[in-house]
Amino acid sequence: MTALRTVAASAALAAIAALGVGCTPTPPPDDQSQAACEIERETIESALEAWRADAGGGQYPATLGELDGVFIKPGSIDLDWIYGSDGVSFSLFGPC
Repeated sequence: MTALRTVAASAALAAIAALGVGCTPTPPPDDQSQAACEIERETIESALEAWRADAGGGQYPATLGELDGVFIKPGSIDLDWIYGSDGVSFSLFGPC
Protein backbone atom coordinates (compact mmCIF):
# COMPACT_ATOMS: atom_id res chain seq x y z
CA MET A 1 0.00 0.00 0.00
CA THR A 2 2.83 2.42 0.83
CA ALA A 3 4.53 1.66 -2.49
CA LEU A 4 1.29 2.44 -4.31
CA ARG A 5 1.04 5.81 -2.56
CA THR A 6 4.65 6.60 -3.43
CA VAL A 7 4.06 5.75 -7.09
CA ALA A 8 0.84 7.83 -7.16
CA ALA A 9 2.54 10.80 -5.49
CA SER A 10 5.48 10.58 -7.89
CA ALA A 11 3.12 10.48 -10.87
CA ALA A 12 1.22 13.53 -9.56
CA LEU A 13 4.43 15.50 -9.06
CA ALA A 14 5.64 14.55 -12.53
CA ALA A 15 2.34 15.72 -14.03
CA ILE A 16 2.54 19.05 -12.19
CA ALA A 17 6.14 19.53 -13.30
CA ALA A 18 5.22 18.71 -16.90
CA LEU A 19 2.51 21.35 -16.86
CA GLY A 20 4.91 23.90 -15.45
CA VAL A 21 2.66 24.72 -12.54
CA GLY A 22 4.64 26.43 -9.84
CA CYS A 23 7.99 25.84 -11.51
CA THR A 24 8.77 29.38 -12.57
CA PRO A 25 8.11 32.00 -9.92
CA THR A 26 6.97 35.39 -11.15
CA PRO A 27 9.09 38.18 -9.73
CA PRO A 28 7.19 40.76 -7.70
CA PRO A 29 6.50 44.01 -9.57
CA ASP A 30 8.98 46.77 -9.03
CA ASP A 31 7.06 49.62 -7.40
CA GLN A 32 9.22 52.32 -9.02
CA SER A 33 8.84 50.79 -12.48
CA GLN A 34 5.08 50.51 -12.00
CA ALA A 35 4.85 54.13 -10.85
CA ALA A 36 6.93 55.32 -13.82
CA CYS A 37 4.73 53.34 -16.19
CA GLU A 38 1.55 54.83 -14.75
CA ILE A 39 2.99 58.35 -14.98
CA GLU A 40 3.89 57.74 -18.61
CA ARG A 41 0.37 56.47 -19.34
CA GLU A 42 -1.15 59.57 -17.74
CA THR A 43 1.22 61.78 -19.75
CA ILE A 44 0.18 60.14 -23.01
CA GLU A 45 -3.51 60.34 -22.13
CA SER A 46 -3.18 64.04 -21.23
CA ALA A 47 -1.35 64.72 -24.50
CA LEU A 48 -4.09 62.91 -26.43
CA GLU A 49 -6.77 65.05 -24.79
CA ALA A 50 -4.73 68.22 -25.46
CA TRP A 51 -4.37 67.21 -29.12
CA ARG A 52 -8.09 66.61 -29.41
CA ALA A 53 -8.96 69.96 -27.82
CA ASP A 54 -6.38 72.04 -29.68
CA ALA A 55 -4.95 70.58 -32.88
CA GLY A 56 -7.30 67.73 -33.61
CA GLY A 57 -10.52 69.61 -34.18
CA GLY A 58 -12.33 67.30 -31.76
CA GLN A 59 -10.61 64.17 -33.06
CA TYR A 60 -7.75 62.10 -31.65
CA PRO A 61 -4.53 61.70 -33.67
CA ALA A 62 -4.07 58.70 -35.93
CA THR A 63 -0.73 57.80 -34.32
CA LEU A 64 1.15 58.65 -31.13
CA GLY A 65 3.95 60.00 -33.33
CA GLU A 66 1.80 63.04 -34.10
CA LEU A 67 2.15 64.07 -30.44
CA ASP A 68 5.98 64.13 -30.54
CA GLY A 69 7.36 67.63 -30.46
CA VAL A 70 3.90 69.14 -30.11
CA PHE A 71 2.38 67.84 -26.88
CA ILE A 72 5.11 65.41 -25.81
CA LYS A 73 8.81 66.15 -25.68
CA PRO A 74 10.55 64.04 -28.37
CA GLY A 75 12.14 60.93 -26.91
CA SER A 76 10.39 61.25 -23.55
CA ILE A 77 8.22 58.15 -23.97
CA ASP A 78 10.39 55.14 -23.12
CA LEU A 79 7.96 52.24 -23.01
CA ASP A 80 6.22 50.48 -25.85
CA TRP A 81 2.58 51.41 -26.19
CA ILE A 82 -0.07 50.10 -28.54
CA TYR A 83 -2.40 52.87 -29.66
CA GLY A 84 -5.44 52.89 -31.85
CA SER A 85 -8.05 55.50 -32.62
CA ASP A 86 -11.10 55.89 -34.80
CA GLY A 87 -10.99 59.66 -34.29
CA VAL A 88 -13.70 59.90 -31.63
CA SER A 89 -12.20 57.44 -29.14
CA PHE A 90 -8.84 55.82 -28.47
CA SER A 91 -7.38 52.67 -26.98
CA LEU A 92 -4.01 52.65 -25.26
CA PHE A 93 -2.39 49.41 -24.18
CA GLY A 94 0.96 49.12 -22.50
CA PRO A 95 2.95 47.41 -19.81
CA CYS A 96 0.78 48.76 -16.99
